[in-house]
Amino acid sequence: MQIYKYGSIDGLITASGFARYVLMPFNIISLSSSVMLLFYFYSICFLDNSRLFNLFIFSSSLGAIFQGILFVDRSAAFYYILFLFLAILMFRPYFRKEHRQEFRLPVALLFIVIMTYGVIVTAARFGQQADPGIDSAINYLGQPLLHYSLLWENHEIPERSLQYIFPLLSKYLLNTSVGREWIYYIDSLTGNKGDVFYSVVGMLIRDVGKVYATMLTFLFLFVTMMILKNLRRTQITFEKLLLFFLVAVIPQAGIISYYYNKPYKSMSLVFLVLVAFIFKINFKEEKTRHNAKAVY
Repeated sequence: MQIYKYGSIDGLITASGFARYVLMPFNIISLSSSVMLLFYFYSICFLDNSRLFNLFIFSSSLGAIFQGILFVDRSAAFYYILFLFLAILMFRPYFRKEHRQEFRLPVALLFIVIMTYGVIVTAARFGQQADPGIDSAINYLGQPLLHYSLLWENHEIPERSLQYIFPLLSKYLLNTSVGREWIYYIDSLTGNKGDVFYSVVGMLIRDVGKVYATMLTFLFLFVTMMILKNLRRTQITFEKLLLFFLVAVIPQAGIISYYYNKPYKSMSLVFLVLVAFIFKINFKEEKTRHNAKAVY
């Protein structure tokens, strides 16, 4: 976990010891902020809240973007765009004309700002090229497909690692996480860059090989089909939408990489699952009170 000291980027340090544990909840909440997009669209579609209130909810979803800007991380902004499109698709059947009018302007303005930021940072990183704007954008957008293809054709290693697939389990329970040494090991054996975007399936191939990557992909497909089947059969509540969103993030963000590939991102997943169960408990209690009133 990194923090700024003395108010400038020159004082960027790594928090350790007690400070690390104090700052960890803030980091987890910041990484979880994109889920507020669900609250935003839910409020627009089903709750009678003012536009100002809804705008506050929308602004609370920007924490991950600000964190990405702080560390000059383009991927945070692109992940946010993917999550935004996912949330829009989830609530699209419930949009009326006035709903679209309400979110169209803030979403459009934010999209323009994010794309401008992405182009500027990408061009700065590839500034030595003859045409950094176009070349760097093509390079960045095509990176997952390019590296996935290289992995599929030229990647066979004897060992397997779960540290990026189940980071919390590997680091805190199995104690098998070796950090970036795994990346360096892959580089030395294959000549492929280990720390680039592969897509989610490419990352599975990198860490566990083609056979296990295929098995995990079909397992995810089975779990997703069961979730969708359950959603169609039962009443759709907010906690179910939240849990579906957390699962749908994997293929949605998977065009770049596996989103929950680091311990703190997995912690944000656990945190949001707990939030979903809290909503479920509250919904059951509210339903029980409503039924009791109906009886009397």
